[in-house]
Amino acid sequence: MLHSELLTQIREATRVVIGQDYFDLIGQIIQKVTNSDYTFISKLDELKNAKPLVSLKKGVFIENIEYLLSYTPCFEVAKTCLGFYPVNVQKLFPRDDFLKNINVSSYLGAAIVSSNSASPFAIITCLYENEPENPEEIITTLTFVSEIIKERFERECLLLENYELKQVQRENIKEITHRETLLREIHHRVKNNLQIVASLLNLQKSKSNDPNVIDMIGISQNRIYSIALVHELLYNSEDFESVDIQEYSNRIINSIICKDHVKNLELIIEINKELIDLDTLIPCGLILCEAITNFLKHGVGNKPCLEIKFIRNMNEHVLIIKDNGPGFPKNVLAGQFDSLGIELIQALSLQINGEARLYNKNGAVVEITYTV
Repeated sequence: MLHSELLTQIREATRVVIGQDYFDLIGQIIQKVTNSDYTFISKLDELKNAKPLVSLKKGVFIENIEYLLSYTPCFEVAKTCLGFYPVNVQKLFPRDDFLKNINVSSYLGAAIVSSNSASPFAIITCLYENEPENPEEIITTLTFVSEIIKERFERECLLLENYELKQVQRENIKEITHRETLLREIHHRVKNNLQIVASLLNLQKSKSNDPNVIDMIGISQNRIYSIALVHELLYNSEDFESVDIQEYSNRIINSIICKDHVKNLELIIEINKELIDLDTLIPCGLILCEAITNFLKHGVGNKPCLEIKFIRNMNEHVLIIKDNGPGFPKNVLAGQFDSLGIELIQALSLQINGEARLYNKNGAVVEITYTV
């Protein structure tokens, strides 16, 4: 077939097709005019891999299988733009695994060169089970085809890549959304389960007349609430890794203090909005619970005052809970704890690699310092 006729045929055949249909049609035309047994059109990537866009065996489409260029005649085509091995191709490339699996003797190939960088970005490959009659004429035809289709072929490749990227993006968004939904559901269920535990404790409390038992159960409920609150805030948040310390602290403070109905309480809160990670937030919430509980048990006088501050100083956070009560007894200041709450404050401070200081300054002061 004359090159002018071939050019007309390609233009007419591919005038109204795009994407994969375009590649398939080009492959069929090439196989027909070269009378090859196998025809491949493969796109090259920066990692020296070849990804077949079209794979034909005697007019029938077969599976596209990505392969490494190393030790193959395609590697030579990628370097020189031509592959002319009309005889004994398997002997010439003994490490080409694909050639080992099919009965071919001839390889003819031409590179499709980018119009922008003048480097090959795709390869047309024709394989023959027997030596073709006019291999020189076939290689000339392949070179001609690669030249006339390069601009359209490159454009279609870019469009296909863009489509594939969008498909991957859609799948990624779908997967992320699914995971976020699952994570949100987990937080919701954890919160509900913790609320069930708190309700069971409430039933247990109603069965007891012992003030000490009732008090201990109430303190345990406060601790459970401080943990459940984290999961509630995360469930309603777009961020599953951190929570605003201001909202979290205010909810805990209001929940515990409102239960006890402290009269004439002066409450001073200085906590700015700041996102805190969960590993730090839950211990801080529990420390806050213990300090407020200690105030309600020992620090409420005629004119009770409770100050709660959360300060960031460079790379340090400082949580301060101060009241105007009688202060800590001497044994506590000396490190001799007879209270589970004080022991928890110490242990939780260590959990966030922080330091707990308990001291008196016109009342009891709990000061937690940790490095951000």
